[in-house]
Amino acid sequence: MLSKRVLQDLLDKEGRQEFLAARINSRIAYQIRALRNQRGWKQAEFARKLGKPQSNVSTRLENPDYDGHKIGTLREVANAFDMALLVTFVDYGEFLSRTYDLSQEKLEVESFNPKQLELFEVELKAARSGAPQGGAASAAQENNLSLAQDKKGLIDLTNYDQSKSLKEGSQWAQTEANAAAERA
Repeated sequence: MLSKRVLQDLLDKEGRQEFLAARINSRIAYQIRALRNQRGWKQAEFARKLGKPQSNVSTRLENPDYDGHKIGTLREVANAFDMALLVTFVDYGEFLSRTYDLSQEKLEVESFNPKQLELFEVELKAARSGAPQGGAASAAQENNLSLAQDKKGLIDLTNYDQSKSLKEGSQWAQTEANAAAERA
């Protein structure tokens, strides 16, 4: 539940902007720390993997008050963890629901696993055929991802909100597949 102070801040545009900046900065820092801890890495080891001084990890990347994150640096972090980075615009309700829980377990993300692609293929085939889904397609939804593939074999991996139904995800995949076919 949001505190009265936070609710008051959100009703004021300037307060919303300050809240948004603080929440983004803290979420980035806490998630980077959670991902590093999930892998059992010390800051120095993580810094070596990034090719950056250890001080950058402690004073910038894992500092919730740091306000200078660059997309390129975040891509480097994603590469070090072997995962994707998603930057997207959302309404405040969606933002609050995605950033409310900053616990270690909610911030952890698994590194790339080739089996994820197999699940996407099953979901995409089911969406194209209109067949009922379950099993592997449900597992893909649980992994919080969707896929669309165009005729040229290009793959677009997009974050899929677990609060949406699998049907909506399949409709999205079908729409993406149709759009890709029209572009080809």
